[in-house]
Amino acid sequence: MTRDEAAAIATKSLRALEAQGLGEGLEIAPDMTLERDVGWAFFHGAGYGWGPIIVTRRGVVYVSGSAFPPETLLEDVRVMSGATANPLRVLRYLWRRLTDGRTPKRFTPERAHVG
Repeated sequence: MTRDEAAAIATKSLRALEAQGLGEGLEIAPDMTLERDVGWAFFHGAGYGWGPIIVTRRGVVYVSGSAFPPETLLEDVRVMSGATANPLRVLRYLWRRLTDGRTPKRFTPERAHVG
């Protein structure tokens, strides 16, 4: 998949968000696009709380939030998708993510308790 093809998929995702009333006039900011081995992170003008739209080289789309830096989101997608999606590896990765201080600041164990 090329960057242009991935950008077309990201743009289509933005149009779908607009159709759901989740923004209007959303456009990709081409000068802010990140490209990594897993795919592309396309930034847009949706406002606070919205992270990039990530399109993998296989065409899978992830609409992300802004709780983590884009590089971390891309790493999450890399580890949890495609050929590297080994369940034990994913669990180890998630455990490290939850215990090494890279969790959102608003997360606390008390808030995670449901019952």
